[in-house]
Amino acid sequence: MKIRFTSFGAGLVSSTIFLTVSSIAFKDLFLLITSIGLALLISTDLFLTYFVSRRCLFTSNIERDRAWVWEKIRGEIEIRSCPLDFELTDPSRSIVIEDVEHISKDSRKIIISLEFTFSGVHNIKNLMIKIYSILKIFIFNREVYVNRNIIVYPEYLYWLQRIVYIIGGERSLALSVLRETSQPPNIFRSILRSSAGEYYETREYSPGDDIKRIDWKATARNIKLMIKDLREPVGGGALIAYDLRCSGSYTCDSIASMILSIVYTVYQHKISPIYIYDMNKKDLRFFKDSYQLMRYIAEKILTEPMTESSLHDFYEYISPSEYYKMLEILREAGGSEGLSKDLASDNLVGIISDEKLKDVVMISSVINGSSDLIDLVRKLFDPSIRKIVMIPEKPWIDLSDVEERYIGYKTYEKVIEDLRRHGCRIYVKKRRGFEVL
Repeated sequence: MKIRFTSFGAGLVSSTIFLTVSSIAFKDLFLLITSIGLALLISTDLFLTYFVSRRCLFTSNIERDRAWVWEKIRGEIEIRSCPLDFELTDPSRSIVIEDVEHISKDSRKIIISLEFTFSGVHNIKNLMIKIYSILKIFIFNREVYVNRNIIVYPEYLYWLQRIVYIIGGERSLALSVLRETSQPPNIFRSILRSSAGEYYETREYSPGDDIKRIDWKATARNIKLMIKDLREPVGGGALIAYDLRCSGSYTCDSIASMILSIVYTVYQHKISPIYIYDMNKKDLRFFKDSYQLMRYIAEKILTEPMTESSLHDFYEYISPSEYYKMLEILREAGGSEGLSKDLASDNLVGIISDEKLKDVVMISSVINGSSDLIDLVRKLFDPSIRKIVMIPEKPWIDLSDVEERYIGYKTYEKVIEDLRRHGCRIYVKKRRGFEVL
């Protein structure tokens, strides 16, 4: 148990020392009695709180040890036989206090949720409880031992799992990835929505929805928040331009999950024709069949590591045999890998114009391959084309040192400014939704 002064306690002790020194210097009996009284008060607060705090009992319970990166994990900390005021602190900064329930006069239950920015294996060793002394002069630090390893799955693995299930059916159920799960926010599905489009469906509310479109009658019937989904009529196909270059696990997960969720949504809504363009390799492919597009992109994500450590990171969550099982399911489905077009002879902007494509969706980390992104945007000068750019939140976060992060941040600012000047609608992917810049 560690003991330290509160700011009030430090001020009180300093005043007591000052009064004691002054009483000796000026031989003032009143100051001496005052300083002795304050010293007794401080000592009494210390010893009483010490003995009371030793009776405090702390227990913790975390409901599960696996989750997706956008999910919260619920937990409880029960504090018994402790009438003192306290405060919960978390060295890992991943815990949010949701509520405090009073069980009895000296017992309480803290309802917490664990939130993680990054995927991976997180070890929650202990939490810190600050117990305040009776007069708030001292803070007693007590540790609550948790010692739980929590596996946080990246979002791109969810979309891979969904695609492999569509393609492989029952064969894919043997994979050990979480099966019963919530669904992450789907940015591209949200882009299809419109405040003045055609009625599509009534569905459950998800982050990013306009609260003006709440269907109160459906909400009352289902006893949960329901939304009227209005969408622009989708026709004329689209161009999806992507750049898989990224700096680390956080941005790689964002980029991969965005491209996978897009092709998954394209398949669901049967959008065609689809042109898909690799901005890094200058490779343009044409797909009439959205099913084959989805299979092609899923296999590409699995077989072309985005960074040197990508495959090693993948094995954190599933075994090598399961990885090859997913690859086998995708490859056995076979089919077209798209009609490849030579950009030297077949102009990209000309294709967009000839095919009357109304949407161009670009996915990039912004700080990797920013020149390729800007070059493409500058070519799209037709005002009738809807230019949509999807980027990760804070893409500089994976960079190794402070100087690189600062350069990455300044690059991000300048690129975003340029994209806005060219009329792009920018969607920033967040953990539980998106933000439109």
